[in-house]
Amino acid sequence: MAEDLTVSRPKVAPRERPKRRGARLHGKRFALAYALLALVLAAAAALLVYSLGTDEAEEEQAWSSWSPTKEGEARLWEIADFVSDQYTDAAGRPVVSVLAGPPSVQVQSDGVPQKVPLDGVIFLGRAGDRSDASAGIFDGDAAMFILCGRGPTCSVDPAAAQRRDFGVVLQREALELALYTLHYTTLESVLFFFPTVRQQVGGKVQALQLATVLNRSKLRPQLERPLADTLPGSAREPVEGADRSNVLDLVRLYTFTVEQAPQGSTVLGLTPLPRQ
Repeated sequence: MAEDLTVSRPKVAPRERPKRRGARLHGKRFALAYALLALVLAAAAALLVYSLGTDEAEEEQAWSSWSPTKEGEARLWEIADFVSDQYTDAAGRPVVSVLAGPPSVQVQSDGVPQKVPLDGVIFLGRAGDRSDASAGIFDGDAAMFILCGRGPTCSVDPAAAQRRDFGVVLQREALELALYTLHYTTLESVLFFFPTVRQQVGGKVQALQLATVLNRSKLRPQLERPLADTLPGSAREPVEGADRSNVLDLVRLYTFTVEQAPQGSTVLGLTPLPRQ
Protein backbone atom coordinates (compact mmCIF):
# COMPACT_ATOMS: atom_id res chain seq x y z
CA MET A 1 0.00 0.00 0.00
CA ALA A 2 1.39 3.20 -0.94
CA GLU A 3 2.20 5.46 1.91
CA ASP A 4 -0.45 7.93 2.59
CA LEU A 5 1.33 11.19 2.11
CA THR A 6 -1.67 13.31 2.77
CA VAL A 7 -1.23 15.34 5.88
CA SER A 8 -4.13 16.75 7.61
CA ARG A 9 -3.85 20.56 7.75
CA PRO A 10 -3.11 21.59 11.25
CA LYS A 11 -5.88 23.52 12.84
CA VAL A 12 -4.94 27.11 13.28
CA ALA A 13 -6.41 28.85 16.26
CA PRO A 14 -8.57 31.76 15.12
CA ARG A 15 -6.70 35.06 15.36
CA GLU A 16 -8.05 37.25 18.04
CA ARG A 17 -9.38 40.47 16.70
CA PRO A 18 -7.33 43.27 18.28
CA LYS A 19 -9.18 45.40 20.74
CA ARG A 20 -10.09 48.84 19.40
CA ARG A 21 -8.00 50.66 21.92
CA GLY A 22 -7.47 53.56 19.57
CA ALA A 23 -11.19 54.14 19.09
CA ARG A 24 -11.82 53.98 22.77
CA LEU A 25 -8.90 56.27 23.42
CA HIS A 26 -10.20 58.75 20.85
CA GLY A 27 -13.66 58.54 22.40
CA LYS A 28 -12.24 59.35 25.80
CA ARG A 29 -10.21 62.19 24.34
CA PHE A 30 -13.27 63.66 22.60
CA ALA A 31 -15.32 63.40 25.79
CA LEU A 32 -12.56 65.11 27.73
CA ALA A 33 -12.25 67.81 25.06
CA TYR A 34 -16.01 68.46 25.13
CA ALA A 35 -15.95 68.63 28.92
CA LEU A 36 -13.06 71.09 28.84
CA LEU A 37 -14.81 73.13 26.15
CA ALA A 38 -17.96 73.25 28.25
CA LEU A 39 -15.92 74.41 31.24
CA VAL A 40 -14.20 77.08 29.14
CA LEU A 41 -17.54 78.33 27.77
CA ALA A 42 -19.06 78.38 31.25
CA ALA A 43 -16.06 80.26 32.60
CA ALA A 44 -16.21 82.72 29.70
CA ALA A 45 -19.91 83.34 30.31
CA ALA A 46 -19.31 83.86 34.02
CA LEU A 47 -16.41 86.19 33.25
CA LEU A 48 -18.58 88.19 30.83
CA VAL A 49 -21.35 88.56 33.41
CA TYR A 50 -18.79 89.53 36.05
CA SER A 51 -17.04 92.00 33.76
CA LEU A 52 -20.34 93.63 32.80
CA GLY A 53 -21.28 93.96 36.44
CA THR A 54 -17.81 95.20 37.29
CA ASP A 55 -17.83 97.73 34.45
CA GLU A 56 -21.20 99.07 35.63
CA ALA A 57 -20.04 99.22 39.23
CA GLU A 58 -16.79 100.91 38.20
CA GLU A 59 -18.72 103.40 36.08
CA GLU A 60 -20.98 104.33 39.00
CA GLN A 61 -17.98 104.44 41.32
CA ALA A 62 -16.20 106.68 38.84
CA TRP A 63 -19.07 109.21 38.82
CA SER A 64 -19.36 109.52 42.61
CA SER A 65 -17.88 107.91 45.71
CA TRP A 66 -21.40 107.30 47.08
CA SER A 67 -24.55 105.98 45.44
CA PRO A 68 -28.11 105.42 46.72
CA THR A 69 -29.45 101.89 47.24
CA LYS A 70 -33.19 102.39 47.79
CA GLU A 71 -35.93 102.53 45.16
CA GLY A 72 -38.77 104.90 44.28
CA GLU A 73 -39.43 107.94 46.43
CA ALA A 74 -37.29 106.39 49.19
CA ARG A 75 -34.30 106.97 46.90
CA LEU A 76 -35.06 110.71 46.84
CA TRP A 77 -35.11 110.80 50.65
CA GLU A 78 -31.88 108.82 50.76
CA ILE A 79 -30.21 111.38 48.47
CA ALA A 80 -31.70 114.25 50.50
CA ASP A 81 -30.36 112.84 53.78
CA PHE A 82 -26.91 112.12 52.39
CA VAL A 83 -26.41 115.52 50.75
CA SER A 84 -27.86 117.60 53.61
CA ASP A 85 -25.47 115.90 56.06
CA GLN A 86 -22.53 117.30 54.06
CA TYR A 87 -23.58 120.96 54.46
CA THR A 88 -23.14 121.91 58.10
CA ASP A 89 -22.81 125.02 60.25
CA ALA A 90 -20.06 125.75 62.78
CA ALA A 91 -21.73 123.39 65.27
CA GLY A 92 -21.72 120.53 62.76
CA ARG A 93 -25.49 120.61 62.18
CA PRO A 94 -27.02 120.62 58.67
CA VAL A 95 -27.64 124.23 57.62
CA VAL A 96 -31.04 123.15 56.26
CA SER A 97 -33.24 120.09 56.36
CA VAL A 98 -34.12 118.71 52.93
CA LEU A 99 -37.64 117.42 52.27
CA ALA A 100 -38.33 115.33 49.18
CA GLY A 101 -41.37 114.37 47.13
CA PRO A 102 -43.32 115.05 43.93
CA PRO A 103 -43.74 118.74 42.98
CA SER A 104 -46.51 120.49 44.91
CA VAL A 105 -47.42 123.78 46.60
CA GLN A 106 -49.65 124.85 49.46
CA VAL A 107 -52.49 127.17 48.56
CA GLN A 108 -55.19 128.72 50.69
CA SER A 109 -58.71 127.53 50.01
CA ASP A 110 -61.37 129.22 52.17
CA GLY A 111 -58.66 130.03 54.67
CA VAL A 112 -57.51 126.41 54.85
CA PRO A 113 -54.07 125.45 53.45
CA GLN A 114 -54.24 122.70 50.86
CA LYS A 115 -51.48 120.78 49.10
CA VAL A 116 -51.87 121.01 45.32
CA PRO A 117 -49.78 119.07 42.77
CA LEU A 118 -47.74 121.22 40.38
CA ASP A 119 -48.08 120.46 36.70
CA GLY A 120 -45.10 122.53 35.57
CA VAL A 121 -43.41 125.91 35.53
CA ILE A 122 -43.59 129.04 33.41
CA PHE A 123 -40.35 130.99 32.99
CA LEU A 124 -41.06 134.71 32.82
CA GLY A 125 -38.68 137.25 31.34
CA ARG A 126 -39.34 140.44 33.30
CA ALA A 127 -41.59 140.86 36.29
CA GLY A 128 -45.20 140.89 35.10
CA ASP A 129 -44.23 140.46 31.44
CA ARG A 130 -45.78 137.39 29.80
CA SER A 131 -44.58 138.15 26.27
CA ASP A 132 -41.42 136.04 26.49
CA ALA A 133 -42.70 133.36 28.86
CA SER A 134 -41.79 129.75 28.20
CA ALA A 135 -43.27 126.70 29.87
CA GLY A 136 -41.89 123.49 31.28
CA ILE A 137 -44.37 120.66 31.91
CA PHE A 138 -43.41 117.95 34.40
CA ASP A 139 -45.55 115.05 33.09
CA GLY A 140 -44.88 113.04 36.22
CA ASP A 141 -41.12 112.86 35.67
CA ALA A 142 -40.03 115.52 38.17
CA ALA A 143 -39.00 115.60 41.83
CA MET A 144 -39.14 118.39 44.39
CA PHE A 145 -36.77 119.25 47.22
CA ILE A 146 -37.60 121.82 49.90
CA LEU A 147 -34.57 123.32 51.63
CA CYS A 148 -36.02 124.05 55.03
CA GLY A 149 -34.26 126.12 57.69
CA ARG A 150 -34.52 125.24 61.37
CA GLY A 151 -36.38 128.45 62.22
CA PRO A 152 -40.17 128.97 62.25
CA THR A 153 -41.89 128.10 58.93
CA CYS A 154 -38.59 126.79 57.55
CA SER A 155 -36.84 130.13 57.99
CA VAL A 156 -33.06 130.20 58.25
CA ASP A 157 -31.51 129.91 61.68
CA PRO A 158 -29.30 132.97 62.31
CA ALA A 159 -26.37 130.74 63.32
CA ALA A 160 -26.60 128.83 60.02
CA ALA A 161 -26.88 132.07 58.03
CA GLN A 162 -23.53 133.20 59.41
CA ARG A 163 -21.78 130.71 57.19
CA ARG A 164 -19.79 132.53 54.54
CA ASP A 165 -21.70 133.04 51.27
CA PHE A 166 -24.71 131.26 52.71
CA GLY A 167 -26.84 131.88 49.61
CA VAL A 168 -24.24 130.32 47.29
CA VAL A 169 -23.88 127.42 49.72
CA LEU A 170 -27.59 126.65 49.31
CA GLN A 171 -27.29 126.94 45.52
CA ARG A 172 -24.40 124.47 45.62
CA GLU A 173 -26.45 122.09 47.75
CA ALA A 174 -29.33 122.32 45.27
CA LEU A 175 -26.99 121.58 42.37
CA GLU A 176 -25.54 118.55 44.14
CA LEU A 177 -29.02 117.25 44.95
CA ALA A 178 -30.06 117.68 41.31
CA LEU A 179 -26.98 115.91 39.96
CA TYR A 180 -27.41 112.91 42.25
CA THR A 181 -31.13 112.72 41.45
CA LEU A 182 -30.78 112.96 37.68
CA HIS A 183 -27.82 110.57 37.60
CA TYR A 184 -29.39 107.87 39.75
CA THR A 185 -33.02 108.10 38.56
CA THR A 186 -34.83 108.46 35.22
CA LEU A 187 -36.46 111.76 36.23
CA GLU A 188 -36.10 114.74 33.90
CA SER A 189 -36.52 117.77 36.19
CA VAL A 190 -35.85 118.74 39.79
CA LEU A 191 -37.68 121.67 41.42
CA PHE A 192 -36.26 123.42 44.50
CA PHE A 193 -37.80 125.74 47.06
CA PHE A 194 -35.34 127.73 49.19
CA PRO A 195 -35.80 129.22 52.67
CA THR A 196 -37.31 132.69 52.68
CA VAL A 197 -34.58 135.33 52.56
CA ARG A 198 -34.81 138.94 53.60
CA GLN A 199 -33.37 141.52 51.26
CA GLN A 200 -33.20 145.28 51.59
CA VAL A 201 -34.74 146.98 48.58
CA GLY A 202 -35.16 150.77 48.44
CA GLY A 203 -34.68 151.16 52.16
CA LYS A 204 -37.27 148.50 52.92
CA VAL A 205 -36.73 144.88 53.91
CA GLN A 206 -38.49 142.43 51.62
CA ALA A 207 -39.06 138.73 52.28
CA LEU A 208 -38.23 136.86 49.09
CA GLN A 209 -39.51 133.38 48.34
CA LEU A 210 -37.09 131.76 45.95
CA ALA A 211 -37.12 128.67 43.77
CA THR A 212 -35.23 127.12 40.88
CA VAL A 213 -35.66 124.18 38.53
CA LEU A 214 -32.83 122.11 37.03
CA ASN A 215 -33.38 119.62 34.23
CA ARG A 216 -31.53 116.80 32.55
CA SER A 217 -31.04 118.57 29.23
CA LYS A 218 -29.32 121.51 30.93
CA LEU A 219 -27.08 119.34 33.11
CA ARG A 220 -26.30 116.62 30.55
CA PRO A 221 -22.58 117.57 30.26
CA GLN A 222 -22.21 117.47 34.07
CA LEU A 223 -24.00 114.10 34.26
CA GLU A 224 -21.58 112.58 31.75
CA ARG A 225 -18.45 113.36 33.76
CA PRO A 226 -17.55 112.68 37.41
CA LEU A 227 -19.32 114.72 40.05
CA ALA A 228 -15.99 116.00 41.38
CA ASP A 229 -15.34 117.73 38.04
CA THR A 230 -18.42 119.92 38.54
CA LEU A 231 -18.06 120.36 42.31
CA PRO A 232 -14.32 120.05 42.97
CA GLY A 233 -14.47 121.72 46.38
CA SER A 234 -15.88 120.49 49.67
CA ALA A 235 -19.39 121.03 50.99
CA ARG A 236 -17.84 122.01 54.33
CA GLU A 237 -15.59 124.72 52.88
CA PRO A 238 -16.37 128.16 51.38
CA VAL A 239 -17.60 127.97 47.78
CA GLU A 240 -14.72 129.38 45.75
CA GLY A 241 -12.90 129.08 42.43
CA ALA A 242 -14.25 126.64 39.83
CA ASP A 243 -16.78 125.41 42.38
CA ARG A 244 -18.33 128.86 42.69
CA SER A 245 -18.25 129.54 38.95
CA ASN A 246 -20.04 126.26 38.16
CA VAL A 247 -22.70 126.84 40.82
CA LEU A 248 -23.51 130.41 39.74
CA ASP A 249 -23.45 129.37 36.10
CA LEU A 250 -25.88 126.48 36.49
CA VAL A 251 -28.23 127.53 39.30
CA ARG A 252 -30.39 130.55 38.50
CA LEU A 253 -32.63 131.83 41.30
CA TYR A 254 -36.22 132.94 40.71
CA THR A 255 -39.02 134.53 42.68
CA PHE A 256 -42.25 132.64 42.13
CA THR A 257 -46.01 132.90 42.09
CA VAL A 258 -48.58 130.10 41.94
CA GLU A 259 -50.73 130.41 38.83
CA GLN A 260 -53.65 128.64 37.20
CA ALA A 261 -53.15 127.77 33.55
CA PRO A 262 -56.16 128.14 31.18
CA GLN A 263 -56.72 124.36 31.12
CA GLY A 264 -57.00 124.30 34.90
CA SER A 265 -53.53 123.02 35.73
CA THR A 266 -51.45 124.60 38.51
CA VAL A 267 -48.07 125.97 37.49
CA LEU A 268 -45.29 127.96 39.10
CA GLY A 269 -44.48 131.31 37.52
CA LEU A 270 -40.71 131.93 37.79
CA THR A 271 -39.23 135.40 37.45
CA PRO A 272 -35.40 135.51 37.47
CA LEU A 273 -33.53 137.51 40.06
CA PRO A 274 -31.02 139.96 38.57
CA ARG A 275 -27.57 138.42 38.33
CA GLN A 276 -25.11 139.88 40.79
